[in-house]
Amino acid sequence: MEAILVEIDALPAVADRAPARKDDLLLFDESETNLASTITAVRGDVELAFRNAAYTRRERFKVQRHSAVPMESRGLLAEWDASHERMTVSGAAKVPFPNRRMLAKMVSIPEPSIRMLEFDVGGGFGARGEFYPEDFLIPFAARLNGRPVKWIEDRRENLLATNHARDAECELEIACARDGTILGQRGQAFTELDAYLRTVGATASRNIAQVMSGPCHVPHIHIDVSLLMTNKTPSGTYRAPGQFEADFFRERLIDIAARELGIDGVAFRRHNLISEAEMPYRLAKILVLDIETECDSGDYGRTLDRCLAEIDWAAKAGLQRRVIDGRYHGLAVGCYIEGGASGPKENARL
Repeated sequence: MEAILVEIDALPAVADRAPARKDDLLLFDESETNLASTITAVRGDVELAFRNAAYTRRERFKVQRHSAVPMESRGLLAEWDASHERMTVSGAAKVPFPNRRMLAKMVSIPEPSIRMLEFDVGGGFGARGEFYPEDFLIPFAARLNGRPVKWIEDRRENLLATNHARDAECELEIACARDGTILGQRGQAFTELDAYLRTVGATASRNIAQVMSGPCHVPHIHIDVSLLMTNKTPSGTYRAPGQFEADFFRERLIDIAARELGIDGVAFRRHNLISEAEMPYRLAKILVLDIETECDSGDYGRTLDRCLAEIDWAAKAGLQRRVIDGRYHGLAVGCYIEGGASGPKENARL
């Protein structure tokens, strides 16, 4: 092998979503495009809402790329018991049952013949525990060689190969009545799945589309999210995937709209929160995937008021824009919804 010299000609890279959208350079020539898919969320008639609105505002926002850096990097120990044709995999994290299901199909052995052991995890953050290439390769090697195989990712490998996240931009528009009532929301977002689609690669994009309205009553919605392929490390989930990005886009635009309409930001939010009487409240529907979900219960107005009271917002609001000991003070309010478990499946091991 040492006598073989390999010469590799470098190809131009699709380095960002801007060139990816032009399709001048293609990550995969046979696809003829860098656009993997478009996820659309709809509710009501958004064109009617904007046509009848007294106030509209459009703004572009961007969230930079993030990655998780857990205390310990990813690692696996796979052991193959040939006499009983059973596989034991130690080091699974977060989703052992789905990972077992995928591994069973890949190595062509019955799912009950695989035992996945999940231990204490020093930080998962969403990036730990998804099905990575090593989750197949290490068990495959253990079975092929008939002996235990252990693999531990070093920190450089972790930064290079573990899921990245967040990298998204959005041009978002809001339509309101003069009193601040939100009538509609529409926008175009762009996310990067990067070089290859990971098992949860589209989750953030779907959430951006579906929870862009957050805990607000928005009767008319149309959000398109374009999923682009580039030469970067593949993206996946990280701490409220897609929800964080959508919350940032929405809450910034709400602050802008409230300021331009001359309405206090807290009062603007309280006025537009979904009421208890409206529960369960359907969010926008994801087309193609045909995904529907809802806010099932809660008194959001009461929750906001309790939060403001407990942090003594009325007193602290006086610090806004003040310089104390050479430091500027700024305060803001943001509202978001936290989803429950994915469901409806539940698992138990007895």
